[in-house]
Amino acid sequence: MAISILPCLPSERDLADDYEVSRMTLRQAIMS
Repeated sequence: MAISILPCLPSERDLADDYEVSRMTLRQAIMS
């Protein structure tokens, strides 16, 4: 897995998930 190769912190992965969620929420806000 690429995660084991890259020195990524769990917080960075959580940050990416939060970014995806915020992006989807932002898109829904624009659509509505």
